[in-house]
Amino acid sequence: MTLTTLQAKWMMEHVRASRAGEANASLIELFLRDLERLDRPDGETSEYLMVAELAKRFRVHPKTICRWCAQGRFRGAWQTGNGYWRIPYQAVEAFELVKGRP
Repeated sequence: MTLTTLQAKWMMEHVRASRAGEANASLIELFLRDLERLDRPDGETSEYLMVAELAKRFRVHPKTICRWCAQGRFRGAWQTGNGYWRIPYQAVEAFELVKGRP
């Protein structure tokens, strides 16, 4: 789930609740709960994983993950303007299917 998706979901819920005359407090709680889950690397709510998360997952040094990204082992991995790698969750799943989880 991206932030844009979360915003759209919240706006639809807000309109629905306003029409039904429900209190906004429960909607705000829903929004905050979803916002907290937004950056989790659980595959359902996060689109990208960071190097440290993958290093811990595969039990390798973070530099190994960076080297794998540079070698193209994770399709769609990209570097931010600061040089940090972002690896798509789907690419990690594909890597695990092909190479097996270390």
